[in-house]
Amino acid sequence: FNHQYSDGALPYAGPPMGDGGEFSDTYHLHSLLGVFNYVLYSGDLKWLRGNWINYVRALDVSIAKVDDKDLLHVSSGNDWLRPGMTGHNGEASAILHEVLEKSLMLANFIGDDHPHAQPGGKWKSVADRLKRGMERIYCPRAGLFADNIGRRNCGGVEEVLPQDGNSWILLTRILKDDDPRVSNISENLRKRWTKYGAPAVEYPNVISPFATSFELLGH
Repeated sequence: FNHQYSDGALPYAGPPMGDGGEFSDTYHLHSLLGVFNYVLYSGDLKWLRGNWINYVRALDVSIAKVDDKDLLHVSSGNDWLRPGMTGHNGEASAILHEVLEKSLMLANFIGDDHPHAQPGGKWKSVADRLKRGMERIYCPRAGLFADNIGRRNCGGVEEVLPQDGNSWILLTRILKDDDPRVSNISENLRKRWTKYGAPAVEYPNVISPFATSFELLGH
């Protein structure tokens, strides 16, 4: 938060990155998840209260990118070096859904009674919209979700059914536990395993320990 940009966005990574305004929609959200994990395991509510205003500013940056498609419209191509990270993206939308759920918990930890942080407030409303938006990229034929609603959608010119996005859909429980697609996604991801590991099809011919960590957690 010491390096937060004036518009509320967080740097792509730690110094020296940030000096040139580097930004990633997904890593911005990972940073916010890091806040939850730190507070959960440290109990450091004093630190959270001291940074809460800036946390909310950062969260607002991502919320503002959820448009009439009910998905996060990614403006930065920066992610874990995988290509094609732009547009109404499923991975980023799923991570934002998780951030919103965790933000409601953080607000409860410190007794934030602002309307946006209440069970029926803005944060919960945006999370519900993201659930609806994800249906736009589901691919029944494959039993997996596509990368975005553009060229990489189901049946699109560059159809991609990503490891990272589908793993985050499992990991965040954006689908109800009794939704049969949950077990189908897990099984369909498993079917793609090779003797070298789980492929990140969004980055052809690559095994990504980073994306695979989310797949393992998702399973």
